[in-house]
Amino acid sequence: MFRTFKRFSSSQVCRTMDSLHKTIENEVQEPLTGTVSKNGKVPDWVNGCLYRNGPGMYEVGEHKFLHWFDGLAMLQKFSIVNGSVTYQRKFLNTETYQQCKEKNRIVHYQFATPSSTDPCKNIFQRFLTKFEFSDNTLVHVFPVKEDLYATTETLYMNRINPDTLEVAEKINLEENVGATLATPHPHIDADGTMHNLGHCFQRGMFVELLRIPPREADSKLPKGEVVCKLNNPWSMSISYYHSFGMTENYYVFVEQPLLSNIPKLLIGRKLGNAFEQSLQYFPDMKTRFRIVDKKTGKELSKKIHYETDAFLLFHHINAYEEDGHIVLDLCCHKDKTIMDNMYMKKLSSPEAEQGFRDAGPPQVRRYVLPLNLQQEEIKKGENLVKLENTTATCRKDSEKSVHCEAERLTDAGMEFPQINYDKYNAKKYRYMYGVNFYKEGIPSQRLVKIDAVEKTYVEWKENYSFPSEPVFIPKPDAVDEDDGALVAAINHAGEQEGSNTCYLLFLDAKTMEEMARVEFKDIDRFPRDLHGAYKSNNSML
Repeated sequence: MFRTFKRFSSSQVCRTMDSLHKTIENEVQEPLTGTVSKNGKVPDWVNGCLYRNGPGMYEVGEHKFLHWFDGLAMLQKFSIVNGSVTYQRKFLNTETYQQCKEKNRIVHYQFATPSSTDPCKNIFQRFLTKFEFSDNTLVHVFPVKEDLYATTETLYMNRINPDTLEVAEKINLEENVGATLATPHPHIDADGTMHNLGHCFQRGMFVELLRIPPREADSKLPKGEVVCKLNNPWSMSISYYHSFGMTENYYVFVEQPLLSNIPKLLIGRKLGNAFEQSLQYFPDMKTRFRIVDKKTGKELSKKIHYETDAFLLFHHINAYEEDGHIVLDLCCHKDKTIMDNMYMKKLSSPEAEQGFRDAGPPQVRRYVLPLNLQQEEIKKGENLVKLENTTATCRKDSEKSVHCEAERLTDAGMEFPQINYDKYNAKKYRYMYGVNFYKEGIPSQRLVKIDAVEKTYVEWKENYSFPSEPVFIPKPDAVDEDDGALVAAINHAGEQEGSNTCYLLFLDAKTMEEMARVEFKDIDRFPRDLHGAYKSNNSML
């Protein structure tokens, strides 16, 4: 399970991080067959495709993207059939990609990269030009029934042909459901219904819960509906969000103190500025949990708020209901430092290691939110959490709020969380998987499995190896929650320059022991991507 591990030198960290975040020069159009390790065997019950999405191009002409979250999207496809694995990758042929290549510059602002100046326009002409969001959907890729979708944090998502990786339909969520912004992480029901969280500036500053029915064959994605509008506590700002929680009966929105100033955002977009420039973190502001009934669209406990101390959140792990409580598991960062450390110049600098030390490890926290709060019945200081096997608390803080304290499940710092989604999303579960970041000051070195019942964890690690987000593939007819395979794309940075390799790793999800690795010797690395998903040839999701 564990291979040798030793500390990187500062020069090795710098060289490795720099090599992982450079433009991928070559697409792989024809399937490239990998070599299975001598002592390994790809599980014969894995029959499908692993798709991954993330930035693959960091320069256009003389212009460079500034942040890891900004590069032009590249899709990867690992086809797994009868113990053999083939690999393909292709830049996502969006309108943004086409315009960048045609004009040889960055044409739309990204998360932290301004659009480059159009030499044919002065500043007044640029201000009068209608601003456009980028359709560079580089964050997530996921199947819905027979379809495949790529998403980002804007109003666009792209339906992808799962065989050719070409864009089959560009979807404008503003036209579909009125969303100007939406998370890249919708929740998917078994019937293919999408649930998401977003904003529509045309309707005001509301946070909206959105629902979109599944697409029928030979048709476009049908119109969605707004389930709920949540009042915004700030007149000129909105809370940043990247994901949200969902249980069987409720949505959970974490309103965090990382705020986007809307006037600054809108004016900045006219001037070509990036979204990140509108963000400000307020460490003394409370984080608030807001709960919405999925059936009625009404917010619970509007008169008394669930609050906790400030933190930064990208990814929800899971949420479920138990005995009148919502259990909410999150990957929490102490502040915005981690986002600032993802600028390209910092990732490849000698100060990269210290930057990750300053950010600290993301904590896996469990918050427990008692339902049906009745203000007159709450006694100050009383712990309202009545569940066993948790140290999380919720106590009356004032006449208008209860203060929630989390339980930290383990001391393993984890991001890019995954679970057995098909069977346990929105339900009581036990196991979570992810990338263990920043331990010993070095990012992206371990894969971790956390047991939320025993509060323990197991890791896989190897010298100089940088894993992607792991994806859980359930074994057919499995009885246990963790009966399956964990699959991750590994970039192995050799000790000498030019000795990089890459392989697809299969782990037994029960033991975290290696089952097989499939090396692709004709390429030296995979794109340093963000998210991915598995699409079985035998299932709808």
